[in-house]
Amino acid sequence: MRVSKVLLLTGNQPPQFSDDSYEAHVYENAAQGSLVRAVVAQDPDTDPITYIIRKPGTRMDTSEYEMFTINKQTGVIRLVNRPFNFTQDEYSFTVVARDTHNQDATASVRVEVIDVNNNRPKFPDCDKYEPEVEENKDASTLVLTVKATDADKGANADLVYSLVTSPSSPDSLFKIDRETGVLTTAKSFNRDAPDHDKELRVIVKANDNGEPSLEGTCAFIVNVLDVNDNSPLFDKSDYLETIAKDTKPDTQVERVSATDDDVGDNGAITYSLQAVRPTDASDYFGIDKRTGVITLTRPLVEFAIDSEIRLEAVASDQGEPPRSSEAQVIITVKDSSTRPPSFIVKPDPVYTLDENYRDTETGIARLKAVSKLPGSPNVYYDVVSGSQEHTNKFRTFVVDEDGEGGAIVRYGGSRQLDYEQIKAYNITVEATTDQRTRAEVTFEIRLRDKNDEIPIFYGTDRAMVPENSPPGTFVEVATAVDGDSTSPNNQVSYSLDRKSPEYQLFSIESGTGRVSTRVRFDREDESRPSPFYTITVLAEDGSPSDIQKNGQPNQAKHRVTVEIGDENDNPPSFDPSGVYKASVIENSDIGSKVFDISAKDEDDDSKINYQITDGNFGAAFDIQPDTGVVTVKNQIDFEAIRKYVITVTASDGKYEDTHEVDIEVINQNDMPPVFDKQTYEQKLREGYLSSTPILKVRAVDPDPVGEPSIIYTLSGPGVYPDRPQDNVFSINPSGEVVVLKTLDRDEGTGGREVWELSVEAWDDGGDGIGSTVPFKLTLTDINDNAPYLIQSDASIPVIMENKSPDDIVISVEADDYDDHEKNGPPYTFWLDPSSSADIRNKFGVRTAGNGSRAEIRPLVKLDREQQKSYTVPVVISDNTLAEPATLTGTSLFTIIVGDENDNDMKPGSSVIDVFNFEGQMPETVVGRVYVEDPDDWDLPDKTFSWANAQTSGYFELDADTGDITIRYGTPNGSYPLKFQVYDKKFRSTVDADVTVTVRLLPRQAVLQSGSLRIGGLTAEQFVSPPGKKTPSMYQRMISELAAMLGTPPENVDLFGVQNNGAGGVDVRYAAHGSPYYRSEKMDGVVSQHKKQLEEVFKIEIQQVGIDDCIYETTCNSSCFSSLTIFEDKVYKVQTNMSTIIGVRTAMQYTCDACEEPPRPADCLNGGRPSTSSPPSCECPAGFDGPHCESLTIHFKGDGYAWLPHLTACNASHLSFDMTTSTDQGLVMYNGPMGEPTARVQDFFAVDVLKGRPARVHELRHRHSGGQPSERGGRWPPTPCGHQLGHAARDREGGQLRGCGGVPGHGAGAGGGRHAERLPERGHAAAAGRHRRAHQLGQGFHGLVGGARLRGLLRLPGERDLPEHGVRPE
Repeated sequence: MRVSKVLLLTGNQPPQFSDDSYEAHVYENAAQGSLVRAVVAQDPDTDPITYIIRKPGTRMDTSEYEMFTINKQTGVIRLVNRPFNFTQDEYSFTVVARDTHNQDATASVRVEVIDVNNNRPKFPDCDKYEPEVEENKDASTLVLTVKATDADKGANADLVYSLVTSPSSPDSLFKIDRETGVLTTAKSFNRDAPDHDKELRVIVKANDNGEPSLEGTCAFIVNVLDVNDNSPLFDKSDYLETIAKDTKPDTQVERVSATDDDVGDNGAITYSLQAVRPTDASDYFGIDKRTGVITLTRPLVEFAIDSEIRLEAVASDQGEPPRSSEAQVIITVKDSSTRPPSFIVKPDPVYTLDENYRDTETGIARLKAVSKLPGSPNVYYDVVSGSQEHTNKFRTFVVDEDGEGGAIVRYGGSRQLDYEQIKAYNITVEATTDQRTRAEVTFEIRLRDKNDEIPIFYGTDRAMVPENSPPGTFVEVATAVDGDSTSPNNQVSYSLDRKSPEYQLFSIESGTGRVSTRVRFDREDESRPSPFYTITVLAEDGSPSDIQKNGQPNQAKHRVTVEIGDENDNPPSFDPSGVYKASVIENSDIGSKVFDISAKDEDDDSKINYQITDGNFGAAFDIQPDTGVVTVKNQIDFEAIRKYVITVTASDGKYEDTHEVDIEVINQNDMPPVFDKQTYEQKLREGYLSSTPILKVRAVDPDPVGEPSIIYTLSGPGVYPDRPQDNVFSINPSGEVVVLKTLDRDEGTGGREVWELSVEAWDDGGDGIGSTVPFKLTLTDINDNAPYLIQSDASIPVIMENKSPDDIVISVEADDYDDHEKNGPPYTFWLDPSSSADIRNKFGVRTAGNGSRAEIRPLVKLDREQQKSYTVPVVISDNTLAEPATLTGTSLFTIIVGDENDNDMKPGSSVIDVFNFEGQMPETVVGRVYVEDPDDWDLPDKTFSWANAQTSGYFELDADTGDITIRYGTPNGSYPLKFQVYDKKFRSTVDADVTVTVRLLPRQAVLQSGSLRIGGLTAEQFVSPPGKKTPSMYQRMISELAAMLGTPPENVDLFGVQNNGAGGVDVRYAAHGSPYYRSEKMDGVVSQHKKQLEEVFKIEIQQVGIDDCIYETTCNSSCFSSLTIFEDKVYKVQTNMSTIIGVRTAMQYTCDACEEPPRPADCLNGGRPSTSSPPSCECPAGFDGPHCESLTIHFKGDGYAWLPHLTACNASHLSFDMTTSTDQGLVMYNGPMGEPTARVQDFFAVDVLKGRPARVHELRHRHSGGQPSERGGRWPPTPCGHQLGHAARDREGGQLRGCGGVPGHGAGAGGGRHAERLPERGHAAAAGRHRRAHQLGQGFHGLVGGARLRGLLRLPGERDLPEHGVRPE
């Protein structure tokens, strides 16, 4: 029920803003007059409101602050209509709403200025970058840190660095940190051959994180510095020369030559000469340190002919530290006639070839040498292979004899000539005679650079230029590099493809590659399919190509996609023909959606800001600025405003559009009925009962939706919605209250003087909202209760026996449930004249205390041994003036006769049966020594001792109380104990015999125990013998159970006798041959003999197999029962002559469960527990159940098997396979085995009739009227015949299936010779009553295989029998 509270305010109230604070944003390039935010306030008094701005930190109110202005009537905040500049990232100020009574409300406004990405990143120091890095440095060596700047803010100024690579060489030689701009090497550079990493071009790109992203580039050269990492290399490893012995000094003998790939001092070589053999050889030869020319410095007269002079030529560079290498110079001394050949035709010092020279046939240089040895004219030629490529290491040039004694040097073709790699070759041709005399000639072949390299572009393939940019706006710089070494071959110029339509739109500077616009672009140009343009940049070098041979320079193309960036140059617009209407239910939840509205803007990047700028009375609605979704802001009340016309403004920061929206408020039932009175009161006389209404109420609905319809109800004492038959009051549709039951005022009899009721009125036919008013009914008293004596169990008086009656007075007060002022005291008391003569002779009663109490006096001495207590009937009459009449009643007053030790004792004997659970019973008082003594309050006069100084190692005796305590570990057996009891008053001593029988009770006996619940009997009555020679009901029950179960009485352990708190006793027993019988068998057999036991013992057996899950009141759904054993506690039933010390147990009931909780594996039939988790069993062959049960059973037509009853499940499934050799018989029964009781009647049975499975069942819901919800039925007539068939039963709605093949659950318990005692199918069906379908078979007994069934049952699968299996006994 909805309860409304109304707060009444007096005086004029100030306005209230819809929010305490408002957030807004504008773009930095917002136009003058742009919409910022709409604020809205409402005035509770509906006064007109004026909006103003209060400058921060002041009380100065104005219509403008900085660049913001507010509309005084609407609260719409805009930018001013004059030039301004944002100098802060955000602005905060206060808006004031003021009514006509100068009452103010304030709210804060915060406006964030959002940066627009309109500045490209720039590298301010790009022209100053001249980084250097030494060759051979490891990768990741720092080169420099580049720094770009961006004039924007926030993400638009967050820059990311990357490297621009050539499409033909995507792997860069460098790496750059995306965030810091730190440039490092990606490899180790080698400035020398073969890599020639000397000058490396780098292009760095910086992109901002704006939308769209803008970029800037920076290109520079990284110079690789030379390191002295190369030693000079001689062009030969050994120099061999001959010299005539008579050669004159200063004659040139040989020339050694070395080169160094390093540059500068690192590559400047000097030569020196060292003697090897003889040691003074260097005295005869000298070397020019600059040219390497070796000359003779002294005559060789001391050297013999053919002697060898060994020298070592050393070439050293000038690096730091210097590096050097050595070569052997071997000079053989010959006689004067053995002279080296001489060149008569020498080559030119220098030849020049184009680098693309490929002619291997034509000679380059001609030469000829002649022998100076008589008789040996032959001369042989060879080109010396140096140690480096420029000294013909790879035989780039070769020599051929010309057939005329001369030789021709030509291009060999093994290596391609490339000016960019080697600019000149040093060629040495050696002429040798048959006498191994030789001479050399050296010349140079220089290469001429050719235009054989194509420009390669470095740069991005995407660019962006904002629309409306003026002609000449920068787009990007195209960069290409030509690999040629000389100008003009490597001079690159740029142009645009004149055939492209974009040529008219863009221009490029020939020398720099700077691309600019020629026109002003419009991104929304409808003549184009997209805002993207593709321009083709041409790069060509400065001379005719030596590749194409077409007279044109080498040329490369690069395509750049230019996007025309969006600019806010179009206004947002609503559909001019659209009619925007919506509706909202009053009292809609705050934040609930009403409708959405959207405007279109041709500018892709424009972000539309939606605001409600008019008509939003009471700030009823809010709009999401980004989406245009209108939601409920404050409570909508149909009774206040039935229609809103709001104006929605869509602004893109520069332009805006508005549209009106009609919102209709739909009435909702939100006001409860109103009664004609705020409270109702009535007085009635107690005992009133009439069909005439005692009250009529009336309520009206202030906001009816549809036809008004009010329903009245009552609540409070005497009104019971769940039990309408017990209602004391009712109210009819006309609002008339009627009394249904006699009204009782007196609390003592369950009545009440004041009945505080509530009358409820509900609109909308009872389905709407309601209101409540109190109804107070006061009852006036009538004398309808007789007075009574006040006595409780704690206030029973005691009169000691043998005491003189003189001066003994028992004062007893009386009370009356009626009103004491007129229908109560004074009372009149007297002894009931109809009481027995014995009472009249022994007690007297009179009125005392002005009629407020009675006095009861004994008339004679009392004897406890004659009678222990007396019940005295006292008649009481109330006020003689009571209305409508005086009432008289009789109260029974109990008096106990106190005991005096006035009788001597006699010898006595008693028995104590102790059931020691698993031999773990702790030290426990099991009973007391008994002697015959009429006195029973004389224990303080007695002293107990062992007879004849006898003691026992298993029992202890308390000398003061006679209590006998059994010690822990006492073994099984019967223990005759003898005691003596001394009475100090009579100074007498008698003997007492106590026989204690101790029985070990294993856990299995308790877990598999049977049970009985007997009504109208206590545990003490059950175990106490009626006389000395008459056995107790406990002893007789053992004999009866033994006879029923076919086992000797000593095999029956009746170990549990417990009062159940419901006026009865629960008996629990176990029986065994070997092993212990299962509970389902014992309970089943006892159920068949239930009537016999009731007749023999004259008792009422309420349950066989105690299980309260059979009662619906235990659980409303599934119910699972389990037996709990209190292992450290006993249950003692003690009488004078017989005491039972049993095992304390209790049944526990779990609702919403129908499976037993997991427990350690209990393995049967020789199975062994496994070590797996969860615990399971390892079973012998043929026992396939989860606990090694047998899942298959055979019947021959004269037996059956007991199984546990079905548990109380909301839904379960029972399944079995069956092969039968007969066409008729009982297969399964689950239900009462005796005559059904009023509370338990459901049953379920499966038959085979004419070869077909059939089911018979009776299920009832207990509800008003007692009509059955389901009655017996049959399975479909599917024949199973004599083959293996399958039957299944679903306990949910009573659906049955037959002859299929799905596993399920089974239940039952066993025997064989009692089949004839089973109820016949039709008889059982007729007897069926009561029970819910979901509690089929709760607490009953199950049986599988019945009369005349011959065949086999198989209960398939572990899941079908989670705890029990078929075990025929």
